[in-house]
Amino acid sequence: MSKSLIILLVFFVFSCNKPRKYSLSKKEKEILTATIDSMYKWDQGIRSKMSDLDSVYGLNSNPYEALNNNVYRFKNDSLWDIAHKIDEENTKKLIEITKTYGFPNNKRLGVYKSKAYLIFVHSPKEYFSVIDSLIKEEFEQNRISEYKKEYIFWHTQGRNGMPPMAGKKDEVIFLDF
Repeated sequence: MSKSLIILLVFFVFSCNKPRKYSLSKKEKEILTATIDSMYKWDQGIRSKMSDLDSVYGLNSNPYEALNNNVYRFKNDSLWDIAHKIDEENTKKLIEITKTYGFPNNKRLGVYKSKAYLIFVHSPKEYFSVIDSLIKEEFEQNRISEYKKEYIFWHTQGRNGMPPMAGKKDEVIFLDF
């Protein structure tokens, strides 16, 4: 009796887990590419609005005057609130994608450039340990380059110093000044 209960329990546990799918069909590649591109567009779109706001209020030419402007500060704070919400949603979605399909790098998606790693570079702190674990596993399985791994770790480990740079073969280059 207990042996059949154990078998039933093992079956139940495995059937509840989302299957991991590392080999991607053409359709899956298209969907994942469109998803990543959309996430990146939202990520950069809001940051572009912040840059536009800085220009309108003269932050580039006179930062002290703009920072003392209450209208500027209100609008800038509102944009940051939106950016943080976008960053959180994008992070959750990319974690789900990575857990299900593996990290969506450009080679796996069959595209020239994939911006997925940049989504993790804007992720909120509460996701850092999950991201670090995922990225370590993905690097060990050759689904993310050394450079992209280290760039993500630069963010999750406190953004100390200059971010790493990519070499010709996507290896990491650290600049020490």
